[in-house]
Amino acid sequence: MRRKTLLLTAIAVVILSGLTAYMVQQGRFINETARVDAPIAQPVRDVEPVLEIVAEDLGLIWPIDFLPGTSKLLASENSGSIFLIDTETLKIAEIAGAPDVVSSGQGGLLDVTVSTDFEDDSFIYLTYSAANEAGDSATHLARASLNLDERRLSGIDVLYVAEPFLGGTSHYGSRVVIQGDYL
Repeated sequence: MRRKTLLLTAIAVVILSGLTAYMVQQGRFINETARVDAPIAQPVRDVEPVLEIVAEDLGLIWPIDFLPGTSKLLASENSGSIFLIDTETLKIAEIAGAPDVVSSGQGGLLDVTVSTDFEDDSFIYLTYSAANEAGDSATHLARASLNLDERRLSGIDVLYVAEPFLGGTSHYGSRVVIQGDYL
């Protein structure tokens, strides 16, 4: 019975987390209160999507995020590699210093998000699955400084670990959303 209760609680947390992230992205939360007057985003019509390939021969890319004021983006493979891709020159450079990840099942390097103050603080935020000494894994949220000249992460600071650590390789899902001063 306790296991079923824990499972149902975990499912509810995942659903509510996803709903909250969606509502934050849609501007439905301002100053920690729901805005009832905020319109729900409507699909764009009469716009022809354009597909432009900016990188090839990379592994399984999960997240991407653009560096502000540039033609560059960060893309990461679930295996743990992070790349800097210039969408104008099409040059690709691997970023050194990424954290060790458990890349198995649904695990790996899950998300990369550039700080809204990146030009001043050079921070990026990462979520990834990582193992403890016993070999069990959990989702980690970390912040790191990105040195663009050296193509290197440094000062990786784990901000949160979604405990408990578990032996499986499923349900690491995460997304970093920055809303004002909140992460």
